Amino acid sequence: MLLFELDDSTSIRTRLVAVTAQLRSRIEKESQRKGFKPWTKDKLQHFLAKHDIILADSDLFDMVKKAPLKNIISNLSDEEVVFKGIDGASGEETKKTKDKNKDTVAKMAQSAQPLPTTGPAVPPMPDPMAAPAAPPPM
Repeated sequence: MLLFELDDSTSIRTRLVAVTAQLRSRIEKESQRKGFKPWTKDKLQHFLAKHDIILADSDLFDMVKKAPLKNIISNLSDEEVVFKGIDGASGEETKKTKDKNKDTVAKMAQSAQPLPTTGPAVPPMPDPMAAPAAPPPM
């Protein structure tokens, strides 16, 4: 017979991590659509409640200050939830995120360019399947 210790706080944390990943994905998709409307505190609570995470207002404000929610939410008020990397008013990426993305693309492009060669070129390997060369005349 196997015994399992059930710790409710661990299961809530596990669910919260999984829900946070889903929330991040959903916000990224929604923010790219035209007419993105910022989330409200009530909408966030409803989203969490659908995933069996029920938080009172005071608990939600406390949870936003701790991981994993603090990794995706930069500000929470009664009217609006501001997600990191997303400007809550317009749904556009913040300037800092755009600059970081441009730097990353520039670095990737730089590393993809061929390296300059120095020294003599390496002769090609002989084809092992080719017919053998004729012996020199005697």
